[in-house]
Amino acid sequence: MEYTVGNGDGIWAEVSIKKVAFRAVFTFLGVGLLAWLLFFGKSWIQSALVSLITFILFYLILEGVFGLLLRLRPDPVVAPNVITERLDTQNSSIPDSLLGYRAKPGFSVDFVAKVGNKVFDTIRIHIDSLSRRVVPMVPKPSAPINKYALFFGCSFTYGEGVDEKKTMPYYFSQLTGYHAYNYGFSGYSPLHMLGLLQSRNLPSEVEEKEGVAIYTYINHHINRVTPHTHWLRFMDGRIPYLNPKTMVIEGTIANKQPTKKQLIDWMYKSNIREYFAVGFPGRYYTHHYQRMVDVVRKSKELYQAQFKNNNFYLLIFPGQPMEPEMKKLFQEAGIQMLDYSNLFDSRKYMLPFDASHPNGEAYRMVMEKLAKDLKL
Repeated sequence: MEYTVGNGDGIWAEVSIKKVAFRAVFTFLGVGLLAWLLFFGKSWIQSALVSLITFILFYLILEGVFGLLLRLRPDPVVAPNVITERLDTQNSSIPDSLLGYRAKPGFSVDFVAKVGNKVFDTIRIHIDSLSRRVVPMVPKPSAPINKYALFFGCSFTYGEGVDEKKTMPYYFSQLTGYHAYNYGFSGYSPLHMLGLLQSRNLPSEVEEKEGVAIYTYINHHINRVTPHTHWLRFMDGRIPYLNPKTMVIEGTIANKQPTKKQLIDWMYKSNIREYFAVGFPGRYYTHHYQRMVDVVRKSKELYQAQFKNNNFYLLIFPGQPMEPEMKKLFQEAGIQMLDYSNLFDSRKYMLPFDASHPNGEAYRMVMEKLAKDLKL
């Protein structure tokens, strides 16, 4: 027998009377057993139950106190340079069982970046059939180069907030004549590069036979590779899961470690955690840095196996100085690094409507330096 009940949100569901009765009986018996143990059980059981109940009550009281403090705390000041028209990123990506998500094939949009009534730029984004951001073709040089440049990385590589003719791959192509391919996307890390190289035959996606590969490093990538609980929560577990024994991406953390994800979800519902902004790991150690290095090294090995050359580089973006210990580990692993962390003051070249991403001028200067250093 079933009857219909509402849940208070206008959503109705069919609930079995048998299930309701079973839960009621189970709850009654559980409470009864707990009361019997509390009053008639052995002394050590009584002590343990009293301690547990005291802890739970104390925790609930603290949760209430810190919940009140959070409500009383002043709201953060919102910077005036907040973009009022921008791309709806939820519509620009699709789920991916290995990478967590990827750019939506064939997606195309033109949107206006403006604050209030002040227009800063009209931005065009076009994604090809392989989920790569399209790099517009530049005029062919008199002697065709016929070489490729693969770009891996996060939103800095993808070009978050800039037009397709202001991204790093575009400027590199313009400066060198190389055919640039943009494999970057917002929120990506070395794990995504590794997943791409393990799951796809990239030479079949590239027209040219010779060239270079560039991975652009920023400091947030250690959070994404570890991964930090803040990032896990923010991405809802849509992070590639790396088997540390085989160094193979086997799916996402949401699918491979659902219990871990659920525990973190519960943790982030705590008022105490939110008030103190608690997250793990609290700091990074050698084994965290080594994990980062191992992922990049494995990616390099796969690149070498597929493209038959050693032209793989790790580019450290301006304003993103790498921890000396991690840098040393990269050097010991034989990774070719281009340290541009002090190339210029990155704070002067951020988007006027997005203080976390560089503008086109920053990307242009980085690519000029790269082309010069690679003697292209």
